[in-house]
Amino acid sequence: MQEPVLRRHNTSTKRPKRDHWLPDFQAQLDLGLSHSGWVQQVRLDEIDGAQEICQELCPFIRELPANIVKVTDKLPAKLEAPRNFLNQLADQELHYQNLYLQQCQLVGLEPTVLRQSLEIPHSSERLIASMRHYCEEGTALEGVHVRKQFGEK
Repeated sequence: MQEPVLRRHNTSTKRPKRDHWLPDFQAQLDLGLSHSGWVQQVRLDEIDGAQEICQELCPFIRELPANIVKVTDKLPAKLEAPRNFLNQLADQELHYQNLYLQQCQLVGLEPTVLRQSLEIPHSSERLIASMRHYCEEGTALEGVHVRKQFGEK
């Protein structure tokens, strides 16, 4: 029996550098947060700022499970891993949604009032409208390119 030939791996060879989305995402997130009215409000008054965030994001959080189900239903059956992942995120038992409401309760907001409010704050309208559009009518490709909806290049 012939022994396998062991070849030395050349570690000095550089692999082609691939662009990774995470540094770009981090830079955009940092920039957005530096201009965020929410962050500025929290710096001025932590409780009032946290209440504002809870109230403005509550409609988005409330719609999130149904929107995730809509996206999941669009996936081809053969994409089992993404389907399983989205099924976990769908939060059918509303566990994550209830955790969010408990966080809001910590800053003095009543979860039942937040659940019953149908008002969508002006600052959240664009986010919610985009989410509805891409989950209900959009394609998977459009969902990946949702940044264009917000005017980014």
